[in-house]
Amino acid sequence: MARLVLLLVGILTLSCASAQPSTPDATHVVRERAASLQAQALAGETEAQREQRETLMWAANFREAQKRYTESVRWGLVDDAAAFVAPELRSDFRALASRELREVRLTDYAIDELHLEPKADQARADVRYQGYWLASPFVQWVSVSQDWQHSADERRWYVRPDIDHMRKQARAAAP
Repeated sequence: MARLVLLLVGILTLSCASAQPSTPDATHVVRERAASLQAQALAGETEAQREQRETLMWAANFREAQKRYTESVRWGLVDDAAAFVAPELRSDFRALASRELREVRLTDYAIDELHLEPKADQARADVRYQGYWLASPFVQWVSVSQDWQHSADERRWYVRPDIDHMRKQARAAAP
């Protein structure tokens, strides 16, 4: 039975590929979907199982992106962190890091909660950073909510930091 399904998927792939416009994107989409169908047929995977697997992969990708961004911020790796920031907010993020936060050293962080919304391709992480100002010996905790958006086209996550809120927090915590 599985061989019959694979044969039908192969025929469907060839016929769809020839019926699609000859753009690389259309051909790529058809081939990708056919490969997915073949994998499902081989594994005996149902549509519900496929959706569950994709949701788990989606969540794992979010957790990895969120961790890498948070660790980059913690270690002061502004360019690495900026790579995760939505393109339209990157310059503001870099300006915040170079002005308001240049005298701050972060020593630790804690991820308090993760809120995932797969149907909306969004997530939120509530994070606390621990750090101090170079001019002050006192360690403080600052809470930040990270709003994330998944780009299905690019298959990646972007954080949308609230720059104004972060600026106000930095100024309020300054010595």
